[in-house]
Formats: sequence, structure tokens, C-alpha cells
Amino acid sequence: MKKILVVEDTAEVKEEVCDILRMENYEVFEAINGLEGINSAKNNLPDLIISDILMPVMDGYQMFKELKKFPATEDIPLIFLSAKAETKDIRYGMNLGADDYLTKPLSPDNLIISVKNKLEKVGRYQDKIEALRANISHFLPHELKTPLNGILGFSDYLRDKIPDISREELTEIAGYIYESGKRLQRFVENYTIFSNLSLLVSDPTKIEEKQNVQYICTEKIIQKVVKAKINKAYRQKDIELDIKDENIKIEKDYFAKIIDELLDNAIKFSITGNKIKIHSETKNKKHILTVYNNGSGISEKQIADIGGFIQFDRAEKEQQGLGLGLAIIDLIAKLFGAKLIIKSVVNEFFSASVIFTLK
Repeated sequence: MKKILVVEDTAEVKEEVCDILRMENYEVFEAINGLEGINSAKNNLPDLIISDILMPVMDGYQMFKELKKFPATEDIPLIFLSAKAETKDIRYGMNLGADDYLTKPLSPDNLIISVKNKLEKVGRYQDKIEALRANISHFLPHELKTPLNGILGFSDYLRDKIPDISREELTEIAGYIYESGKRLQRFVENYTIFSNLSLLVSDPTKIEEKQNVQYICTEKIIQKVVKAKINKAYRQKDIELDIKDENIKIEKDYFAKIIDELLDNAIKFSITGNKIKIHSETKNKKHILTVYNNGSGISEKQIADIGGFIQFDRAEKEQQGLGLGLAIIDLIAKLFGAKLIIKSVVNEFFSASVIFTLK
């Protein structure tokens, strides 16, 4: 049974709201001011709070701010219930993070609809968290173990053999340890990014906030990321760059991450000498960014399975990341109203395009 806390100082209104909710089979807790509301929220951890604004001792706004300070209550959704219906009051409540704003006199139907919508939203959010937890417990140990084995194995070898190791061998082993550490660092960073993006795209409010960004120019960002990535991989002779500058609405760091992961995937699944082509163009009010490489490619099933924890042909390829790179690109695209399209033929080519709709 879902739990709802009602915070209201007017007895008649509180009784009306509580009766409506109990008739819908919710477990209801009551408080007459913000201070009592805080105590009840901490003790009962409701799934939703419905609160008046103007109350003695502590108003609804202040109560909401205080609840945000405690980890156990900071994510509880809240619906403000008030006679104040001016736009500035509604905007102020929403800016605090309130999920809805209902005005008095109360409409039972509107109350029930709002409550159900908010609880469904919480349910989707919790399902997403549980899925992430399941993925962590199943896949994370292996992904951490592989680079750690390199770090610990070479370190143990150094500890036992240090008196007999030449400078050249020492330099080589130090390089292996460093590369294992960098792989581990990249995985942890990507996993954090993936987890955060997964939660963002499950929240329509967060998506709307993220899409309210300034335009960026694509060409310089692409050139900067490509230069750094290709130089590090010693693939300068393999790159073909054909890009058209365009203004698109996306956060700069997220766009750079798209380029970085597209290139990382192309480098991993192609050998030196195989061409990596980066092309962008604008047509029909869409900006299309494509990275193409000759190489191993993936199957139609693998394309359909792209998600946070897929690593293509792990038994044959030692690259790590569980396919996180492509999953991250897909989530960033969804967050900013774009779309990831993948085309591939096994043992021939792989092509990934991100399509941005121009406003």
C-alpha cells in the first residue's frame, strides 16, 4: 500500500483530502504544519507528500527545503495544495522542485489524477534504479577485475624481481600498469556517466531542463576531440574528416563525449590501416554526424541488444567497457532529442550516426 503524507492546517481541507485518498486505498499520515510534516516524513518515509503552503510554525516552502537536506527524504515527490494561484507562486513552487501545484477549492478528480501520475513516475524511477543495481551486481565485478589483475599482477612481479629487472623492462612494465589504470579509470567514469544518464532520461522534467541549453558550433569540438584521440592511438593516417559546421542545441561536454565514444568504438574494432571516416552534413532540417570504419562489424542482433552492459564478442576481443560507449551515446541522444542509428555488416564495416533535429 502506497503511503501519502498530508500537511494542512485547515481541518476541513485536511479531512477532505485524507478521505479522498483513503477511499483510493492509500495509507495516509497527517500533519498540521511544516515542522510536524518534517517529523512525519522522517518517521514514515511516505511515497508522496501533499502540502499546503501558508501554515503556522513552518510553511510548505520551508518544509520542502528542509526535506531536501536529508538523504532519506530528499527525493520524495511533493504536490503543493494552496489557494494561491498566481503564476509567480506556481513558478516559485516548481523552481523548488515540487512535482505539481493544485489550487483550492479542491477537485477530487484532479487530486486523484495528480497523485496517480506522481506515484507512477516514482515507480518508473525506482524500477530504473533496481535495474542499475542488478547490472552492477552482475557485471561490475568482472569489469573491475580485468584491469585490476593487470595492475596487481605486474606490481607483484616488480616487488619480487626488482633487483634483477633492467631499466628497459621496468619502463615496459610501468607502461602496462599505467594502461591498466587508465582502462579502469575510463570504465569507472563511463559507468558513472551511464548511471546518471539512465536516471535523467527516465525523468521528463529533467529532459526538459537539459534541452533548455545554448547552441554550440560543432566543427571545432569535433576537430579537437579527433586530433587528441587519433594522435593517442597513432591512427593519423587512417582518419578521413569531412565535416560541416552547424549550430545545434546540446551541452558542449555531452557533444564531445559523443565524438569521443564514436571514435573509441571505431578504433577498437578496426586495425591500423583501415580507414575511419567522420562525416557530417545538414539536410531536411537535420544535422547528421556519422563515424564509419572498416573492420569486424556487429550483427543485427548485437545492434538490437545495444545497452549498458553489452560487450561484443568479448571472448575474441579484449576491449573493456561492456558496450557502455554506444549505450552512453544512445542516452545522450535521447536526452537532447537526437537519435542514434547503427548500420553494420559482420567482418566488413560499422557505421554509427547521430541525427540532431534543428530547431
